[in-house]
Amino acid sequence: MKTYLFDTFNRYKRFSEKLDAKTILCNKSWWVFNDSGEKELYIFNTDGSLIISVSGKVTNATWKYIPTNKSIIISGNNQSYMVHPAFYDNMIFALQVDGTNEYAFLIDENNLPSTNLKSFSDLVIYFAEKERQAVLAEKRKQQAAIEAQRQREIEREQIREEILMKNKKDELLIKITFCIALSSAVGILLCSVDILPLTLLPIFVPCAIIAAIIHAIKAC
Repeated sequence: MKTYLFDTFNRYKRFSEKLDAKTILCNKSWWVFNDSGEKELYIFNTDGSLIISVSGKVTNATWKYIPTNKSIIISGNNQSYMVHPAFYDNMIFALQVDGTNEYAFLIDENNLPSTNLKSFSDLVIYFAEKERQAVLAEKRKQQAAIEAQRQREIEREQIREEILMKNKKDELLIKITFCIALSSAVGILLCSVDILPLTLLPIFVPCAIIAAIIHAIKAC
C-alpha cells in the first residue's frame, strides 16, 4: 500500500467517530492512490479476508478492525501493519499509519472517473480546496451566528420600545381620566360655593380638562 508523508493533514476534518469504518470499507473495490500509474486494489470482505490486487497480481490477505484504539490491522505478504481511519468524504478514505505522518489514500473505484487525481500535487490541491471550503463554511457559520444575535437584539429592543410605549399610553390614559374627574369636581365645587356661575360650568369644565390634558401630555 503506497503511503505519503502528509504532516499538515491534522488541519483537515478528521474521521468522525459516528462513522462505521467497517461499513465504509466492506463491499467496495478500493483503488489505492499512487502516482506511479500502477493499479493497486484492496477489497475488504466482511469475513475479515482481504484481496489485494497489484497490476492484476492477487494476494490473499486478512484485515481486522480493533475497536479499542479504532485501528485496522492489515496482514499480508508475511507482514502486518496498523492504520487508523483519518478522513472520509464519500470520495477519499485516508488511512494513517500508526505513529507516523504517513497516509494511504483509498478511492472507491466507482468514483475514479470523477476524481481526476493523477499526482501527489493533485492530492495536495484537493485537500487545499477542502480546507478552503471548510474555512468559508466556518466563516458563513460565524456570520450567520452574528446576524442571528443582531436580529435577536433588534427584536428585544423592539419589545422594550413597545412595552415602554404601552406604559406611556397607560400612564397618559390614567392622567387624562384623573384630569377629567378632577376638572369636573372642581367645577362643581366652585359652583356650589357660588364662585363660578352655574351657566359657566359647561365652559369651565372642558377648558380645564383640555388644559390638564395638555399638561399631562407634556409631562409624559
